[in-house]
Amino acid sequence: MIAKFRMTKVVSLLLGAILTVASSSLSFAEIFLSPDIPITIGSDAFEERDVMYFKDSSFLPYISGSTLGIPKGVNIDAFGFSEGKIIFSVDIPTTLDGVTYTERDLILYDGTNFSKLLDGSAIPDGARIDAATVLSDGSIVFSLDIPVTLGGLSFKANDLIRYNGSFTLYFSGSGHNIPESANIDGVYVSPDGEILFSLDIPCSLNGLEVKDKDIVKWSNGSFSLYFDGLSEGIPLGADLDALSSIELCEGDFNGDGDVDGSDLATFVDAYANEELLADLNGDEEVNVEDLAVFAADFGRTDCPPCP
Repeated sequence: MIAKFRMTKVVSLLLGAILTVASSSLSFAEIFLSPDIPITIGSDAFEERDVMYFKDSSFLPYISGSTLGIPKGVNIDAFGFSEGKIIFSVDIPTTLDGVTYTERDLILYDGTNFSKLLDGSAIPDGARIDAATVLSDGSIVFSLDIPVTLGGLSFKANDLIRYNGSFTLYFSGSGHNIPESANIDGVYVSPDGEILFSLDIPCSLNGLEVKDKDIVKWSNGSFSLYFDGLSEGIPLGADLDALSSIELCEGDFNGDGDVDGSDLATFVDAYANEELLADLNGDEEVNVEDLAVFAADFGRTDCPPCP
């Protein structure tokens, strides 16, 4: 009887927390980054085939390129997520599970298998995809490292190209005063249309001085510095050339890419019994702060995988 009462109280508290969180919106919170060369931050070493996870001024490993089977010396050139799956590109032709992918392909990894999200055969030889993100409507936004012509349209290395069956201009770099000598080499577009991007060289954007290890935010027609790479510990000589931003789902207990009723049942049971499985904020306590974390996750269907 006591256990049933505690369960009912937990559900009541959680429903209240979910309604409170649902009335607010999330902003960028957590960044996924990949460098162009092997680097060491603190006591952690990262290769150019790895992806780091940055939160609260700390870098943690997210993807080991070695574990995925990406050969040593291959650089992850673009990185992002699509419907709970990972997307990435590589800087040289690479064989994964017996299939060769070129630097013009956008690769999809579902946690088990690799496939092509974008077949780069229409992209001219010599070009490579070095930034990519997927919009909420499923279309792909990407950048190439050199000027190209696709479908009769000309694109520069500082442009963002949209593909949804045909190629169109999504964001004109020159039209927004990004120098033509600069290459967009990492990109994420939020559901609200704000753009996070990195560049391959230091430059000035309407008076904003940025480095090749910074992340810039473009919103409402203006640029601002979103991530100061040097201040956060990215070494001199390294370039951020792949990035994405999405919050991890602490409440996706079964790892199916969403936080739904089955996860709710798991959380309520663990919380009522004060099991550390319900310790979602990692402070080794089970309390209302963990309720808030689960409430923020509940209903999400875009949970990134845990490779």
